Amino acid sequence: MKQIILICCIITWAFSSFAQEFNTHWISYPEPDSTSHIWFRKCYLQQGRPQEGHITIASTGYYKLYINEYNVGTAVFYPFRAPYSDDVVVMSFDVTSYLRNDTNVVAVIYSPTYPHVNPKQVSIIYHGRGNDGQPFSYTSNADWLCRKANSALNGRGGETIDGRYHNPDWRSTNFYQALWRNAREQRIGQASPITLYNHFYPALKINRRRGYRYFDLLSEGVEYEFGEGVHGWLRLTLRNARKGQTIRFGNSEYICNGKLDEQACPVFSISDYRRIYISGSKSFQRDQIVDIEAIGIAPAILSDY
Repeated sequence: MKQIILICCIITWAFSSFAQEFNTHWISYPEPDSTSHIWFRKCYLQQGRPQEGHITIASTGYYKLYINEYNVGTAVFYPFRAPYSDDVVVMSFDVTSYLRNDTNVVAVIYSPTYPHVNPKQVSIIYHGRGNDGQPFSYTSNADWLCRKANSALNGRGGETIDGRYHNPDWRSTNFYQALWRNAREQRIGQASPITLYNHFYPALKINRRRGYRYFDLLSEGVEYEFGEGVHGWLRLTLRNARKGQTIRFGNSEYICNGKLDEQACPVFSISDYRRIYISGSKSFQRDQIVDIEAIGIAPAILSDY
């Protein structure tokens, strides 16, 4: 019994130490709000390609991680968590295969789990062994840059995505720095439970794609029937939409950028779809939708990669 108690104490101490370590590295948007998705990024200059690299990231929300523009991992986003939970979840990723010889860009898009303000958003450690074999470790701080993304949670349980401000360069070395701000360091005592995923962990993955069976034209929009329910995302491909035109689908909406072809899809918000009503502003026409598919997403158990 004493051995069991001792082991439990050691585990508790280890988790507490790990959590306390992360409390010194939390960063957020300077004025965090309850709905905005946030882009974070940092460019690291290194001599030669590192022999190995890892990202350890803690978050109170959802995120997607990019290294040199590559999406890390096979899940649609991380971490897997209970609905409306903002407990601290810690994960570690092997990013060695994504690293380059000179500059390495670490980029994260963050989302609250539900509309509420949490000043602890992400905490990141980039660590490994350099080209010379020596260990290195960098922690997130006010040198990281951030800005609001072109998407956010809305009051209907979905997202509003503004295609006019879509810019994949936010995670590359070639980005327009003028609109970016230094992240705010948050030094806050641990108040939430902490979950550490290691080796094997639950994650959300795409498990199916389904096209619609038929559609019905209505006076102000169109209804698409998929035949059976799908839990996941709805993705629209649009053509000849006007810049600034709004397309509403399910509990999400998309503001068009006016380019020849563009896609509307939530970034994080997962919903149930079967018969979907789509409408838009006055200039909306059904033939602007050239393709629509329901993307099924389900939990899976993944291992380190």
